[in-house]
Amino acid sequence: MSMQRSQEFNRPSGMVTGRFDDTSTGRSDTCEDQQGSDESPSDSNVFGRLPVELIHAILEHASHEKATLSACALVSHTWCDLSRPHLFSSLAIASQGTFDEFGEFLNSHPDVARYVRRLELRHLPGSLIFGNSHANVAIDALDTLITELPELQVLHLRELWFKDTTRDSACTPNPSTPLRRRLKKLVLNYCASDKNCPLLLQTLHDIVQTFPADAVCLYNLFIADVQSTRPEHPDTSSAHSTRLCIHSITIDRIHTLRFPIHDVSILHAALRRLLAPQCLHTFRARSGIDRRNPESLRVFGEFINESGGVALRHLAIPFVIGQVIYPSDDQPDYWRALCLNKCPHLESFTFSIHVPLIRTRAVAIRAQDPPRVPVSAVLVAILSHLPSALRTLSLVLYNVGVPARIQNQETMALERLDAAIAERFRSLVKLHITLHGRKPAEVEECVHVFEEVMPECRRKGILDVVVKEEEKALGLE
Repeated sequence: MSMQRSQEFNRPSGMVTGRFDDTSTGRSDTCEDQQGSDESPSDSNVFGRLPVELIHAILEHASHEKATLSACALVSHTWCDLSRPHLFSSLAIASQGTFDEFGEFLNSHPDVARYVRRLELRHLPGSLIFGNSHANVAIDALDTLITELPELQVLHLRELWFKDTTRDSACTPNPSTPLRRRLKKLVLNYCASDKNCPLLLQTLHDIVQTFPADAVCLYNLFIADVQSTRPEHPDTSSAHSTRLCIHSITIDRIHTLRFPIHDVSILHAALRRLLAPQCLHTFRARSGIDRRNPESLRVFGEFINESGGVALRHLAIPFVIGQVIYPSDDQPDYWRALCLNKCPHLESFTFSIHVPLIRTRAVAIRAQDPPRVPVSAVLVAILSHLPSALRTLSLVLYNVGVPARIQNQETMALERLDAAIAERFRSLVKLHITLHGRKPAEVEECVHVFEEVMPECRRKGILDVVVKEEEKALGLE
């Protein structure tokens, strides 16, 4: 297989986004043609005679600019050899099916394979067609591919279809395989099971066990029926030192564009049984729980306590506080079930808030009654369980309209929240407030309002208010 450095690895069954040499000696034909030997006149220029240490510094500075690195590789043989580790340190591989051909390339070019530190694998747009069985990836096949990369640190699996390991024994990882060194990070984003079906919890478990990593990050995953895929005695021996970051995970397609209003506490229960204790580092998923149901709060609290506990550093509460305030919402004892006091090392905490409408004659017909108590009363009740050493507190406000909604004492009363934060969290370094609304002009006016309603936070210099576009608020970015 002969390829120039500037060519892309692109064949009918797959495509590799990256640059490769056509020899195992480390020099491409392009370099040979343009440079000749190390004694050629091209080496007599100032760039060819720079000290190796200075060349290393230049290449390190341009390590994220592939075009610049490619140009540097053409200066001389010395520059070419020193550029290769930077050129091949990060590869993004796109395929229409499996990644067998890329694996063959790595097997025949170990000089390239040893430079790869970060690898992203994804399917090409258009290859994920319903019924296209060739797009299904077996976990053991990926395992074989990864073994060709001895220095790999970060593995990103994006938009891949995985074969069902519960039905196909050939796809199940072999427990007798010797455990290779751990990755620094494993990322799963928009992955699914066969034919774009929701990812099975057992398959997720097998992926994490096959590619042990110091940190596992889960983004935009939809899990199938968790009751039918519940491992009775999961092997978590390789996950005890794993730092798990869950950013978006929910059951099947149960979600809404605007707010996570569905109760998915069954997923939290399944994750608690599946995960190793004290491995949850970040939980910012949009999977919602019904805060009216004490049992849902208890299940989520058990998940946070057992899977996170002293290891948990970042938490976003998985429900929205808004127009309706239920009878117990402003009582601190009601929120004890969340086990927030069992997370003493929590560094950041995020609320999601739906700004209530102000009841006027113009909106009397379509608006609900004002909340029984201000939204701030609920926030203060929950904050009473957080560790006082909290460093960052975030408020994400939706349905932000005219400034009067923020200033309203009956529905918001943010001065109470301001006083509670200043009294309890003396080590707080940032109060981050994000505003979402349909009318940008009105939302922009609300930025300065927070300096009025939260004077203590403003005085300490920790108040930070930003405006987000509505598309991002709806999760459409």
